[in-house]
Amino acid sequence: EIIQNENVEIAKKNSRKKFNNTLKTILYFALPPLAVIAVFFIIFKENGIYPFGNKTIAWCDMTQQGVPYWINFKQVLEGDQSLFLNMANAAGMDGWNLLRSYFMYPLSYLFLFVDSKDVMSFVTVATVLKFALCCLTSLVFFRVCVKKLHPALAAALSMMYSFCAYGTMYYQILNWPISMYVLPLYFTGLYLLLKEHKILLFSVTIALIMRNFAFGFMAVVATLLFVGYYFIVCEDKIALKRNTFNFTIGSAFGAILSMPIWLSFFGAFSNSARGVDVASSLLTSASFTSKATVYPLLMSTAVIFVAAFLFKAVKKSPIEKAIYFVFGMMLIPMVFEPINKMWHFGSYMGFPARYAYMIVFAGLVIAGVLLSKYSFDAENDKRIQATHICSFAFLLCLSCALYAYVSKYIENNIKEMSAYATTLWGNDKSY
Repeated sequence: EIIQNENVEIAKKNSRKKFNNTLKTILYFALPPLAVIAVFFIIFKENGIYPFGNKTIAWCDMTQQGVPYWINFKQVLEGDQSLFLNMANAAGMDGWNLLRSYFMYPLSYLFLFVDSKDVMSFVTVATVLKFALCCLTSLVFFRVCVKKLHPALAAALSMMYSFCAYGTMYYQILNWPISMYVLPLYFTGLYLLLKEHKILLFSVTIALIMRNFAFGFMAVVATLLFVGYYFIVCEDKIALKRNTFNFTIGSAFGAILSMPIWLSFFGAFSNSARGVDVASSLLTSASFTSKATVYPLLMSTAVIFVAAFLFKAVKKSPIEKAIYFVFGMMLIPMVFEPINKMWHFGSYMGFPARYAYMIVFAGLVIAGVLLSKYSFDAENDKRIQATHICSFAFLLCLSCALYAYVSKYIENNIKEMSAYATTLWGNDKSY
């Protein structure tokens, strides 16, 4: 009876432990994305933006291209229009655009639940959900690839990615927030390929990224830099040979998966205004990029520069060295315009740093790795506990004061700060 009672107690403890672990996992993946949604909805409620009013966040390409595409997609799914050719919108639309941009992404199907006349308003909800997915996929990355990082810090870094200036400035281009939330899964797949020799996630995510040649091209270049440098610094020759084979096979499989999309897009791209002569474009380039437009994309997540500076002194694994190398290499085109145009295949058509989300995420990864190398367990140290409490109180007061100052500053300078929203370029005053 004693042994039986002990076994029952052990079973109860294991059950409670399993329940607690499951609850922690759910909270880890659910709370930060929900917090992202809550912050945006508070802002929308204060400003009368849908679903709390009639205003919409749609502007620029979202109103001219995005909303018509979504309406066309909705019409195709409901059987009102043909997939292959629809002459009801603009000068006609074909199914390849819908396949590339909509069919593969679950949020597109939410528009089935609203009337066509409400799509212009409903894009607000869809966009916020994309930002929440950025947070969720970042959490997946940190959970898989930076296991020692404290969950609260993983949540903070993931939310920083959701709120980075790249997303809040470029969200009106429908595919770009999608690439933002796919990227952490892509890096997760690359990590699993190199560390655990698993190919599937890498192949699927590179196929999703390559669906848009003009955009996926930059991710491929960054990947080649990352993997190339990793192969140089990796000292395990057996693992190196296996990783070389896996990377080649995984890349080829991903390219084949997405070939019907990127091959047709490449033809359209080369015949469009973006398909310029690269050599001529470089000869006419300025020496430096437009700092008023380019630099704010990174400065809103300035912690990445602090982390990168401190990371110099830390002992790094081959993968950590590679991500540090790519981060540095991708900062170069942010400064020098000819290199910047090369990253854009010769022309960026008013968006001079459409790859900046990769720099932001790489910098946040560096911050995560740096923070994971330090212990934050202060349960048995009263002095550290007191330091944490005082630090939290100080930062809370500082944050409240900063919020009050920034709110007033924006109110007084909104005209100057909104230059980008009217011209797609910043200027000295907005900067």
